[in-house]
Amino acid sequence: MNAVEKLENALNGELRQRELIDALENRGAILRDALGQADRRYESGLTDYLAVLSVTQQLYAVEQRTVRERRNLMGQRLAQYIAMGGPMPDSSHLPVYSKYTHERAVLPTPGWRE
Repeated sequence: MNAVEKLENALNGELRQRELIDALENRGAILRDALGQADRRYESGLTDYLAVLSVTQQLYAVEQRTVRERRNLMGQRLAQYIAMGGPMPDSSHLPVYSKYTHERAVLPTPGWRE
């Protein structure tokens, strides 16, 4: 496969990823409306709280998937950029956080010596 075909496939993949994200966002909007309706029905005493919980659970699942798919899209874009000859991004200026304490880790700067 030549470079042009790879780029074309990558761009088509990005288009499909954007369509998926749009569909998930639309689903999220529908679920937010459904949550409002379920909440109003519960407040009126027409249904039990289980309906509210069910819609809330579905909404959270869609929101989590939307975030995951957005992250995947950014990864695809970065891979395309690098594949087209873009330089690898310099992340030395970004803060690093410990996954255990959620505090900023102290890392030596480039050229630092003990």
